[in-house]
Parts: sequence; C-alpha cells; structure tokens
Amino acid sequence: MTRKEALEKSIEKWERIVDGDLEFGADCALCELYFDSGCEGCPVGYPWCDSTPHTEVRNIINGTSELDWMYTLNKVKRVDPDNAIILEKLAKEEVKFLKSLRRK
Repeated sequence: MTRKEALEKSIEKWERIVDGDLEFGADCALCELYFDSGCEGCPVGYPWCDSTPHTEVRNIINGTSELDWMYTLNKVKRVDPDNAIILEKLAKEEVKFLKSLRRK
C-alpha cells in the first residue's frame, strides 16, 4: 500500500466513524504502514498521532469507564450523550486534518 492509499483509507475510516457505523478502535491504514517504525515517515507528522484531534479522542475514551474503543459513535450517543457530542466534533476535525495532508 502506498502512502497516498493509506492516507485515503484513513480518511475513509474517520468518515465512517463520523457516520456512526465504524468503531473508534478500527485499524488505521497509516498505522499499518508506519507504526512499527515509531511512526517515522508518517504524513501525520506526530508519533502516535499526538497533537491531532485523535489525541483528544484517545484521552476521552481511555479516561471514561463508560466508553470502549470498540464502540461506534451511535453507541456512544446511547451510553454517554455528552461525550458523544465532543467525540463527533473531534472525529470531524480528524477528517479535516487528514484531508489537509493530501496537499503535502
């Protein structure tokens, strides 16, 4: 898989998360390419996606006992509506961020 293909698959992943039909913890195509090298060369530019909206998503999910990485946004809306609003906003920001990497 090329860098460009992985980026497009990662954008698609986050769009599906926003749509509510994919788990937050779904595999990331960019991670499949770059994780084993400590994220070196990843177009995101930050190891483990630190300093991106994904970091805030990770902090919310890991810091809330009601949530799990295998939840979809639709499920989060049922079990934790307040955090669902925040997570949906962050997921949309992640899509926007990833799309901005197309130009690089």
